[in-house]
Amino acid sequence: MDGDAAPGRLVLIQELANSFDVRRGRDDLAGPRDAAGWLRARGLLGPQLAVTAEDLARLHGLREVLRRMCLANNGAELHAADIDALNVLVRDSDMRPAFTVHGVGLDILSSGAVGALGQIVGIVYEAIRDGTWGRVKACPEDACNYAFYDTSRNGSRVWCSMAACGSKVKMRAYRARAKADLNMGKTSVDRHRSGAQSTQ
Repeated sequence: MDGDAAPGRLVLIQELANSFDVRRGRDDLAGPRDAAGWLRARGLLGPQLAVTAEDLARLHGLREVLRRMCLANNGAELHAADIDALNVLVRDSDMRPAFTVHGVGLDILSSGAVGALGQIVGIVYEAIRDGTWGRVKACPEDACNYAFYDTSRNGSRVWCSMAACGSKVKMRAYRARAKADLNMGKTSVDRHRSGAQSTQ
């Protein structure tokens, strides 16, 4: 992929969305131990804290919500249920606005895996606030959905990679149009023949 990494902590959203490889069917967060290691490596979970099966299910759910939101940043529909899911995590993680010497931020009062999920949602909140969220996109190719950061000047990039997905989708669309045109031509010929026979 020729996708660029998102800036700062926003890259965690990109990494979470891509932790399931749609093309290969590989899940980096397949079990609670995998998820705990992933969260610890990114400073989201303390070394002595575990991830339960319930925590894992919530992490998987958040991953799919974020993937769909990244697709929405690339022209797909934004679902109200996904926004509701984020708000549930805001409440469950006890997220609150806070003043700091640098301005304003967020405090996540819950600990453990729920607090880690709250931190992830907080990154989305900060990105929406600073205007960078709209550039975190997911490839619209169904067999890919790879999350990337759009660094184009006007934010118009669509594909994770033109070579990997863009050209393939365009070729499929071209072939579909050609087939439709061919079928339309055959239909016109058949109608012409039918009309000619009816006048004989």
